[in-house]
Amino acid sequence: MTASLELFLLLGAAVYLLGAGAVYLGLQRLRERPSCESNPRVSVIVPVRNEQSNLEHCLSALFNQSYAAHRYEVIVVDDGSEDATLQIAGAHLSLYPNLTVLSSTETEGRSPKKAAIETGIAASQGEIIMTTDADCRVPPKWIERMAGCFDAGVDAVTSWVVVERGEQLLSRVEALDSLALVTVGAGTIGLGRPILANGANLAFRRELFDALGGYRKHETYVSGDDDLLIQQIGRCRHRQVEFLAGRDTAVLTGANAGYLDYLRQRIRWASKAPLYPLSLRLAEAGLYFFLLALAGGLPMALAGMIVPHALAIALSIKLIADYILLRHSARHLGLGFTLPLFFLAEGIQTVTVLIAGVWGLVGVTRWKGRRYYRGRAVTKRL
Repeated sequence: MTASLELFLLLGAAVYLLGAGAVYLGLQRLRERPSCESNPRVSVIVPVRNEQSNLEHCLSALFNQSYAAHRYEVIVVDDGSEDATLQIAGAHLSLYPNLTVLSSTETEGRSPKKAAIETGIAASQGEIIMTTDADCRVPPKWIERMAGCFDAGVDAVTSWVVVERGEQLLSRVEALDSLALVTVGAGTIGLGRPILANGANLAFRRELFDALGGYRKHETYVSGDDDLLIQQIGRCRHRQVEFLAGRDTAVLTGANAGYLDYLRQRIRWASKAPLYPLSLRLAEAGLYFFLLALAGGLPMALAGMIVPHALAIALSIKLIADYILLRHSARHLGLGFTLPLFFLAEGIQTVTVLIAGVWGLVGVTRWKGRRYYRGRAVTKRL
C-alpha cells in the first residue's frame, strides 16, 4: 500500500505539473482588446440580498463609468432582502435616471440568485448583459473595455476578480486563493477550453443567453450562474469566450467575514460539481485525491510508513507550480505576496478543498439566511 501511495504521489505530481504548464501557456495567449467603437447597448444586472452596507458604493462605481451614460442601464434586482437594501436602492432612483430597481419573485426549486438575474435580464433592453455583485467595486473603464470585446465577434467576456486585502490575515489568504481560481479560469480560456468564470465580472450576448435557455439546465443549483454558463457557451460551435487580462477591468470584491463564511462559500461552489462535464469531474476527482494523498502522506512520512522523498518531490512540484502561476498573475495586476503568506494559503486552501469537496456533495450549508442541501435550496427559511 505504501508503495502504491508513493507511486500515486509521483504520478499525481507529474499530471499536476502538466496541468499547471497548460494553464501557464493559456495565460501567455491572452491578449488585449481595443476600446469599443460601436458602443452596443449594455445592461448591467446586480442581484442583491442583504447588501445595505455595500450597495451605495457599488452603484457609485457603476455610474462613474467612461461609457456613454445613454448607452447603458443598471438593473438592481432585490432577492428578498431582510434589511434596508431595497429602500437604499429605491432612494437612488432620483440620482441615476438609467437605474431600475426590481424585486425578484422566487419560483419553487430555482436558485434565488439565478431567478433574480433572469428577472433583470427579462426587463433589460441591452444587447450585451453584464453582471456583478453588490459587494464589488468596478473600475471606471469596466463597461467600455468589456463591451469593446464584442466588436470582434466575441460572445462572452470575463476578467479578474480581486479580493480586497484587509488587515485580517484570512482576507489575504482568501485573496491568494481567489487569485488562483481566476488564474486557472483565465488560462483555460486562453487555451480555448473555458471552465471557470466569476459572475462578479462577466458579460455575454443577450441573444446567446436566450438561445441557451438561460439557466434552465441548472436552475435548481444555487451556484453556477457563471462557470456553468461559461462552460455551456464554450461548448457551442463558433462561439468565442474571451478573458480580458488588463488591470482596468479588474473588479474588486470584499473578503468574507471569517473562515466559516469562506468555507460556506467554497461549499456552495463545490456543490455544482455533478453538473460539470465528465472530463472535468474526473480531473477534479484526481486533484482531490492528490491533495488527500499529500495531506495524509505527511504524518505517514513522519511515522516512517512511506519514503519521505516521494512526498517531498510531489509537494515541491505542487508548490513551485502554484507559486509560478500566482506570481505571474500577481505581478500582472501589480499585487504582491510574501512566501510565508503563500505557504499559509496553500495549507488553508488544501484543508478547505478537502472539506468543501465532500460537504458540497452530501451536506447542508447556509448562505444569507437560507439553507442549501447538496447545492439546492431548502424551502424552509432559517
